[in-house]
Order: sequence, then structure tokens, then C-alpha cells
Amino acid sequence: MNTSTQQLIDAKEAAGDLIEQLGLKAYVFGIEPHAGPWEVRVECGHGGMWQSVTLMVDAARLRASRDNATARAQLLKEWGERLAACRYPGRAPE
Repeated sequence: MNTSTQQLIDAKEAAGDLIEQLGLKAYVFGIEPHAGPWEVRVECGHGGMWQSVTLMVDAARLRASRDNATARAQLLKEWGERLAACRYPGRAPE
């Protein structure tokens, strides 16, 4: 696999934008590129404790979410379901 630095930066910015839109209380995240789907690992606060969630995503789809409303909406829905416990009460994705 040959991932460019710019591809990784773009993917990390796209993931950060999506996670921010989900309205998590407290979080840190990282991205690990793979030959297949990439891993977005999110550590988030929940009830005074931290939990870890691994989200698998196609790198091209993640980067496309920055400009493609459909891709963005789909990822917000998928990730929102997986990270629901970490969101502020009553906060829906923007």
C-alpha cells in the first residue's frame, strides 16, 4: 500500500470534521491506513469513563465526504449510531 502524506492528512481532516459534527462530549481519534478499509479509532468519554470504538471506512469515501453531501450524510448516520453513547444528550448531527 502506498498512501501519500496528503491522502492521510485529507482523510484525518475529513474524519475530524465528521466527528465534530456528531457533537461528542470528549474524544480523541486516530486513523490507520490499510490496503482495504481504513481504521478510524475513536476514544470517547461516556459516563465518566472512556470507551474505544473502531470505525472501518473506505479511504476514498471518507475523503469524498468533504465535498459529497450524500457520502457525508451516510457516514454521519453510520458513525452516529456507533458513537451515540458519547454524544451530548439530545444533540443530533449538524
